[in-house]
Amino acid sequence: MLQAFSGTPTDGDIGVISIRVTATDSEGATISDDFDLIVNMITSINHLSELGIRVFPNPILGEVTIQNNSEYKIDLLIISDLQGRKVLEREVTDQSFKLKDLPKGYLIMELIGENGSLGTTRLIVK
Repeated sequence: MLQAFSGTPTDGDIGVISIRVTATDSEGATISDDFDLIVNMITSINHLSELGIRVFPNPILGEVTIQNNSEYKIDLLIISDLQGRKVLEREVTDQSFKLKDLPKGYLIMELIGENGSLGTTRLIVK
């Protein structure tokens, strides 16, 4: 079966799509490989506040508070620098918590729930 993928996934696409890619050369020889495409919850930087998740203050002068008033449970927090290196990865047990001792500069924080990413936000640490 041939199928083309294009466009932006919607919430109805959340889950795992198993894909087999097969290439055939001019001699008729083929090679195949299987992989899973995982579609997580679709969000963006602006959606955290729309979900009811507050991150404040930002810029951060010492510690930052993450307050979750949404229906989604935060399971994992990942903070990376702009080069994609992980600065902090932590399991979340309380839905409101504080972080301190973050390195100065621009960081990206991703909040992950049971269905995948809830969203990301930029942090500025002074």
